Amino acid sequence: MVFRKQVNMIKRVLILTLLFYLPLTIFTQNKAVDSLETLLLNHTDTDTNRVNILNKAAYKLFSSDLNKTLLYASEADSLSDILNYKKGKAESIRMLGIYYDEISDYTKAMEYYQEALKRFTEIGDKTGMANSFNNIGIMYRVMGDNPRSMEYFQKAFKLYEETNDKNGMANSNNNIGIIFHDQGDLVKALEYYQNSFRISEELGDISGISNSYINIGIIYQEQKDYLQAIECFQKSLKIAEEIGDKTNIILICINAGLLYSKMEIYQKATEYFQRGLKLSVEMGSKSLQGWNNFGLGSISLKQNKIEDAYRYSKIAFDIATEIGEVEIIKVNSEILAKSCAAMGKFQEAYDYQLIFKSMSDSIKNEEITRKTIGLEYEFRYEREKEVAKAEQEKIEAIHKEELKHQKKIRNYFIIGFTLVLVLLALVLFNFIQKRKSNRLLSAQKKEIEEKNEELTQLNEEIRAQNDHLEKIYAEITEQKELIEKSHHQITESINYAKLIQNAVLPNKEIVSLLLPEHFILFKPCEIVSGDFYFITQLKQYTLIAAADCTGHGVPGAFMSMLGIAFLNEIVRHSEIKTSAQVLTELRNKIKQSLQQSGEKGEQRDGMDIAFCAINIDTLEMSFAGAHNPCWIVRVDETKTEKKQLIIIDADKTPVGVSTVEKPFTDYRFQLQKGDTLYLFTDGYHTQFGGEKKEKYQIKRLQTKLLQIQDKRLPVQKEILESEFFAWKGDNVQTDDVLVIGVKLI
Repeated sequence: MVFRKQVNMIKRVLILTLLFYLPLTIFTQNKAVDSLETLLLNHTDTDTNRVNILNKAAYKLFSSDLNKTLLYASEADSLSDILNYKKGKAESIRMLGIYYDEISDYTKAMEYYQEALKRFTEIGDKTGMANSFNNIGIMYRVMGDNPRSMEYFQKAFKLYEETNDKNGMANSNNNIGIIFHDQGDLVKALEYYQNSFRISEELGDISGISNSYINIGIIYQEQKDYLQAIECFQKSLKIAEEIGDKTNIILICINAGLLYSKMEIYQKATEYFQRGLKLSVEMGSKSLQGWNNFGLGSISLKQNKIEDAYRYSKIAFDIATEIGEVEIIKVNSEILAKSCAAMGKFQEAYDYQLIFKSMSDSIKNEEITRKTIGLEYEFRYEREKEVAKAEQEKIEAIHKEELKHQKKIRNYFIIGFTLVLVLLALVLFNFIQKRKSNRLLSAQKKEIEEKNEELTQLNEEIRAQNDHLEKIYAEITEQKELIEKSHHQITESINYAKLIQNAVLPNKEIVSLLLPEHFILFKPCEIVSGDFYFITQLKQYTLIAAADCTGHGVPGAFMSMLGIAFLNEIVRHSEIKTSAQVLTELRNKIKQSLQQSGEKGEQRDGMDIAFCAINIDTLEMSFAGAHNPCWIVRVDETKTEKKQLIIIDADKTPVGVSTVEKPFTDYRFQLQKGDTLYLFTDGYHTQFGGEKKEKYQIKRLQTKLLQIQDKRLPVQKEILESEFFAWKGDNVQTDDVLVIGVKLI
């Protein structure tokens, strides 16, 4: 069974700014600008030719000198009014839109682009219309509206094809590729970027080649081919520096900074972001200033420089709020939430977390995630520490009370002895006073002396008891310290065992590559778990298993590691063709390793498991289970409210020795795209809780899963987790919990 590698949809922090319409460029940009400015000096006539030259110069300078772009576009606009030159007027308005776009005043930029489109449409200028569609599409992407952005890019591409404008077609390919990039379709995005690159090479368009290198570099970066990505960025940077394209230099600095940050080469990343920030300030581009400050804040947070992270991200957040760029607001609000939490500013951290969640929801509805700052966990930790302290103080108070009680007893005897002495004095006084009672007084004196002797002996016994109690207290204190030390060592050992157990579980990144739409709800009952999950790829099959070993805690963890090791050995080195054969081989290995023969009174360790193999080409599933079933939820595409729960039952025999050993059944089932597959152990539905302190029950779990089918799987996980803790309440967790959900997309 072999598994096809799938590319996980990775969210990008930043992608190259979308391209505007670029005229055919044979020479370098600097030479072209110098030539246009020379033409302006020589051509002083107030005619349409001067308007055209002004508009071309305004466009050529927007990436290096925005002030001149505004100056030339404004002059072209005024001159077009005087000459009643409609085409020149429309193009000058578009140039003014580009100026406001570059200084991040997106509201004004959109107004100018829409006005330009209206005027080009009135005069039937298809090239001008295509360029305006392109500009408006860029604005919608900045505002986070990718569907409308794609709509306008496709309109532009259609007009460029009609007019055989290859330069425009190159730019449209690039821009459409960026939308696919945003949606996580890296294959499609790379196809469009490479189309753009080929056309730019044919035309000799140096600036277009530079832009394509940046976008292709970002693809390599997300595919973790960092060397290829760096090579693309360096090629683009060399071109941008040669032609004086400050905008592209800044964009390369940002993307290179992000790449070196991923590679944890923070010094190099910082140098790129600082260079980009300096150029952004010189250009007056607030949007690019925001991205560079974000990069510096992100690096500071990774290096645990909390105050620097807060300072850079706050600057970026304020800039983004001013210009209304939602993506910058979103990513910086996340950094601010984390840095504020680390600085103890919990209310401020909470406020920024709310902004981050809100912006995430508004930018991409299907990516709803809830992230908390950890304030509740910190509160729990403090509370547990206070409880432990109170317990310790209580024990010490008990010992102090015992000592106090002993001291009271001793004092009572001292007082008694003193009273006896007083009585003796009175007797003696009476003896002196009443000589006639000498005989009686002698007898009384003898009696008092006897009692005095008894009291002295009793006092010595009390002293001995006190010494004995103090010795016992010292021994108790020593035993308490030994117990605490042993408990600490045992806890450290178990925590280390947890690290080992987590290391043998499937890597999260690999799981995300194999199963783009999935969740794993894994809640061990103790520090280590007797439940485990197994996800891998073998030939054209994806293998998924959810297992519950005998017991939980340390014994269960040993069994789980045996199970993972045996499964890896079976699927890699055995000629296994069905899921039932996998479980049969697993049972044989467990019996052999535990030396189980099935004799009466023998320890019956083993596991319950649900195991399936999905052919990713045909979507046919092979399933076998030991006590653990497989559930499939199928939703009617025409009637989303119609949901069908398909249950594939498991065999009622464990993976291990049993009284009656039965063969495992191999079930074959044809899956469909859109089906949601659930594998789980019994920990979730056997948890005690609710008002009646009863089990959750499997029927209640089925109902809950059907209710949440309209939610994405990460959200389903959050709902199931919240439902579990709400049901459990103050009750103790009775077993390890494992629920796996996979949606076929």
